[in-house]
Amino acid sequence: MSFYLSPTMNRLADVIGLPMALKLCDTFGGAELYIPHDIKAGHPIAQCIGLDAAQKLARVMGRERPDIPKADEISRHERNRAIVAAVKSGASKKNVGRKHGLTTRWIRRICNGAGGDDRQMGLFDPVDPDDD
Repeated sequence: MSFYLSPTMNRLADVIGLPMALKLCDTFGGAELYIPHDIKAGHPIAQCIGLDAAQKLARVMGRERPDIPKADEISRHERNRAIVAAVKSGASKKNVGRKHGLTTRWIRRICNGAGGDDRQMGLFDPVDPDDD
């Protein structure tokens, strides 16, 4: 499965890595965020992604005000991958559900691939008439 990443999301991921960029988007997504030139340990950005990543972000993007994108689809995909991996490694569906705030039934659906099949065309996907 591939995702479109906005230019801002690509830049954040290039600077601090995709997992940290996703944390930033989960916390500040949908709003403009001022990134100071110098970030200390108590700053909300440092509390969100850790001081090292925050300082790295400040060195590259300090004094900027990017609009932080929402990354719901990517976060959900990453969460689902973590859920499947946890269940495959022996964690109980009940405990995994509690950890992620989901019901056991939803954990089963995720593990059974109810989120869709990448090989299956969507109802509104364009069709190539020359493709036989």
